[in-house]
Amino acid sequence: MGIRKRPDSGQYFIEAPKARSSRQRYEKTPLVAARAGILWFLKGIFSRNPRPFVASAIADKIDNGLNISRQVLKSGAILTPGSRLFESVADQLRQHAVEAYRVADNALDQIDDNLKQEAAWLDEAKPDEILSTLETKLEDRRVKLHTDLLSLASELVKSRVKLEEFLHRYKIPEDYHWGKRLDLAVFGQIGVLLLIEFLMNAVFQADTQQTGLIGGVLIASLTSLATIILGMLFGIGFQRTNKIAQGGVLVGLGLIALAFVLSFIFVSSLSLVRIAGESGDLHPLETARAELMGDPFAGVRAMLDLPAFAYTLCICSLISAVARKYLQYGGAFPGGRKRMLDFLDAEDSFEDQYSVDLDDAKEIAQTHAEMLEEAPRFIVACKVPIQTLVADHENVVEQHSHDIDDIHGAARLFTAFIRENGFDGDVADAALPPAEVKGSMQGHLDKLSQRHRLFVENANNLCEREDVSQSSVVAARERLNDLVEAKLAEYALERERIVEQALKSYQRSRNWRNDIMAAAARDKGDIATLRPEKI
Repeated sequence: MGIRKRPDSGQYFIEAPKARSSRQRYEKTPLVAARAGILWFLKGIFSRNPRPFVASAIADKIDNGLNISRQVLKSGAILTPGSRLFESVADQLRQHAVEAYRVADNALDQIDDNLKQEAAWLDEAKPDEILSTLETKLEDRRVKLHTDLLSLASELVKSRVKLEEFLHRYKIPEDYHWGKRLDLAVFGQIGVLLLIEFLMNAVFQADTQQTGLIGGVLIASLTSLATIILGMLFGIGFQRTNKIAQGGVLVGLGLIALAFVLSFIFVSSLSLVRIAGESGDLHPLETARAELMGDPFAGVRAMLDLPAFAYTLCICSLISAVARKYLQYGGAFPGGRKRMLDFLDAEDSFEDQYSVDLDDAKEIAQTHAEMLEEAPRFIVACKVPIQTLVADHENVVEQHSHDIDDIHGAARLFTAFIRENGFDGDVADAALPPAEVKGSMQGHLDKLSQRHRLFVENANNLCEREDVSQSSVVAARERLNDLVEAKLAEYALERERIVEQALKSYQRSRNWRNDIMAAAARDKGDIATLRPEKI
């Protein structure tokens, strides 16, 4: 039918074609099939054993199993009423009668189940049933929504409260620059800048090192690492210059001053190392350190030539770029970025889960809307498979009747064989099958016939069901749209209730912990030790 099917959509009549294709049509098969084939034909010609029961497949099977003809005709065994052989034959006929009923009963059970499945599909295809099932599924989805969002709402409320208390504690406006999430862009930008610096340092320092390019690469690696550290130190210092930050402005200014001093020493050392290397000094790093300790401004004089000055500007620019990126992504206030990201991550998780549940509900509604459109055609198409089931049901009953006739035919052959082999008593005494077996077979046949009549009546009632009109489908479609809109509105209200419930639960938990702390402090007699809980 071309309708999308979700496992939890609740309606299964759209799977009818697939289920019907897996059914096996009933084929009439005798209880005992006559033996055929060239080998069996040749065995019959060349066998020395008599075969008086070949006219009946059932009688021939019993004869082959009990060796009746051989025992009577060759061994002189007695086959008269009351003898062991006679009772064995009667018991075999009884077992065949039971087996015939069992086979027919099992076949009818399968067909009855198929008809019940058709009836269930027809019930499911009713517009009212489709709407009822949709309402149940949407309600189940609302319950699942509550379960999915409850724990996420708790994390959302907790992170929001922590953020608000952080903003309130330090009197920070909500629109402050809290930073950004790390992305590939920042790593790419910093990486490109550092790569350029690395190559520039390697070339610039290669001529000043006795070890050549290898020494230049080593100095370049250390320079790149120092650039990152100094840039981050400047960024941390600028974060701490906020007057309400822990430690006040002095901490931030101290970090900036420290970063400036280290940067001055850094660029001065680089210039002195280059000059010492160009002079042929085998230990330029030691020489630069000694000169810088003897004259702190020796590095400034080393920067006066144009290449060294340009190189120094590039290093300072890279340090500034790293510091700027640190502030851009780390935020303007220490600790703010983490709390804001915790809140945003919790909010994203909450909203993403809500969107997933909402999309699932919309997809379920769409599936039921498609089933509503398909229902009229499906109900009309059900008549053919139901009629096929009626034909199969009738074939089973007919085959059982033929099996009973075959059992009676086998019994007549045994009766005739008994009379031909010396029994001269009352014919009724030698009659097979026994009377109780005859009565049982007739009862089975009557029971199956009555079952078939009821089956045909039920099948006709299903086929005569009133078709779904197009007007009822239109009305049901409008009701479906109203139902979906109402349920989606309930989902939105449920979302708000979950957040409120999580907030109340969190507040009760905090009050409980504060009460415990207050009770513990009163027991110690030291009320002054009570402090607000740090969130």
